[in-house]
Amino acid sequence: SKNIVHRDLKPENILLDDSLNVKITDFGFARRLKDGEKLFDLCGTPGYLAPETLKCNMFEDAPGYSKEVDIWACGVIMFTLLVGCPPFWHRKQMVMLRNIMEGKYSFTSPEWADISEDPKDLIRKCLVVDPSKRITVTEALKHPFFNTVLFEQDIGPLKRSLSAKSRRLSRIADLALNVPEKVRLTRGA
Repeated sequence: SKNIVHRDLKPENILLDDSLNVKITDFGFARRLKDGEKLFDLCGTPGYLAPETLKCNMFEDAPGYSKEVDIWACGVIMFTLLVGCPPFWHRKQMVMLRNIMEGKYSFTSPEWADISEDPKDLIRKCLVVDPSKRITVTEALKHPFFNTVLFEQDIGPLKRSLSAKSRRLSRIADLALNVPEKVRLTRGA
């Protein structure tokens, strides 16, 4: 809504606060775009790069890219979070980049067996190679995947569990950080 393209969306740059509100971090590659402005520089994390970003690095006459690259990255993130592995990963980076350029991925691994059609459909619409045909943010937010109603009884236990774990981890971190100091004090006495 503010014409900002992040250009490095990935799970590591998405945080949740205590109320499970999403917080985006690491705006080092982010740019505010003017209407119709295109970018041409290669930046971001390889497995999350959109085909049009790669084209800018490969072809002098590439048309550039815009905010649609973040929609692509959201599709990669969604795929990864649902099944635990990224859609285009390959041990050889050149093969991975070719898979990205061709939009070559599948839902055939056993991990997808219990995943309903709505998330798969949204991922397909995010991972369209042609950015002009890719789903927009407005369209994505109207997708049936986001129309699922979560009631307090569904999400309440998750919030309480995360909050309790957060407090417990905080206490453990405090103890761990203070141990060396206590050990030094004991030895010096």
